[in-house]
Amino acid sequence: EGRLTADPDFNALLTQNTPAVQAYQMLQAMARLARQQILLEARQESQQAQLRDHEQRLESIEATLGDPGRTITPEQASQISQAVKAIALILSKRSGSNQYGSVYGELYRKFGITGYKLLPAHKFSEAITWLTEWHQSLVGEEPF
Repeated sequence: EGRLTADPDFNALLTQNTPAVQAYQMLQAMARLARQQILLEARQESQQAQLRDHEQRLESIEATLGDPGRTITPEQASQISQAVKAIALILSKRSGSNQYGSVYGELYRKFGITGYKLLPAHKFSEAITWLTEWHQSLVGEEPF
């Protein structure tokens, strides 16, 4: 109400049903309503700003994930490297010469890349499947 202390005489006056008391009570109710409206609008603005921020972040993530130029992650690159090494080790033992370059060369030709870290992310599953099948054809079991 904006008063620091309650005046008992004033409170007694507010119990009367006069036009002035009714106007006072109506104005007090309107002030409370306006205060609540101000708080509600502030909360709504804050939440709208937060929603805009989340939308921008989501758009950025979607753009990154949907980017056809996106390459494999470091973890995926490590998996590719380990698969190539497993195949190259078997071929090197059989031939007596280092076959790492030839395995990487086959990978690069098959997927049209100049380095295994440049493999497009959407081709990762295909590359792992291809390397797994190659390894299975050499030893008859799944290595990775």
